[in-house]
Amino acid sequence: MVLVNTKDEYGRTPLCRAAQIGDLRLARTLVEFSADINARDSQPCSVLDHALANNRERLVTFLLEQGVDERKVLKQNTARLEEIKETMALRRTLAK
Repeated sequence: MVLVNTKDEYGRTPLCRAAQIGDLRLARTLVEFSADINARDSQPCSVLDHALANNRERLVTFLLEQGVDERKVLKQNTARLEEIKETMALRRTLAK
């Protein structure tokens, strides 16, 4: 059995890896099994940073919906985070 918060040699959890490659199905499964959505690696990049840096918008949206701590995002990713949040707000408005 693999533990969902086990870290590799770079301090990355399986959820970090799912965020990097944009595997939303895997991310959902890991979160169902209590993966730490606020985990940081040794760089220190958060799960959210990995999703943002790799332009994984659906995964960023999922993490935000799960209550990820936005304050842990690195400065270089804040502009992209704000863009995605604005897109989410626009989609909610259009859906009404």
